[in-house]
Amino acid sequence: MKDKGFFLVCAVFLAVFIFFAIFSAKFEMLSGVLLSTYGLVGIFLLVILMDTIIQPIPPDLVMIWLCASGLDVVAASLIVGIGSCSAGILGYTIGRGIGASKFEKWFGKGHLEKGKGLFDKYGIHAVSLGAFSPIPYSSVCWTAGIYGMRLKPFFITALLTRISRFSLVGFLGSLL
Repeated sequence: MKDKGFFLVCAVFLAVFIFFAIFSAKFEMLSGVLLSTYGLVGIFLLVILMDTIIQPIPPDLVMIWLCASGLDVVAASLIVGIGSCSAGILGYTIGRGIGASKFEKWFGKGHLEKGKGLFDKYGIHAVSLGAFSPIPYSSVCWTAGIYGMRLKPFFITALLTRISRFSLVGFLGSLL
């Protein structure tokens, strides 16, 4: 095997994915314990963890739980949205660390060139789509870093769309 790092990264992602899939039922309990023990700082840190690593449980569940529990939608949207954007910067940094050369080594020149062309053409729109839709936000952040998107437009786009998304999710959660 040429690059053990690639397989290590894949193994870690698989382990995290399996962990979150198995323990998703305990997730709501964890959110409640974090909120009652550590307050909103605990929720903020949980969201950072959830959105930095590509895994199957989105922070929307935290948002729904917070608003269904009676927390103000605006406050919850800001806490979860800013936590998610902080995670986005971490994911972007991970992507920058991986870089285009390692990506090319792992997935081939064709995938690199195709992805680079698409990201150069639709970068801000890709971030908006990934930040607002069910597409894993962390994967879009990593991709933005890998392809060298400028940080400022990345962050502003992510901040506006993530807070908007969590405001909508929070409103729906408050209806519960």
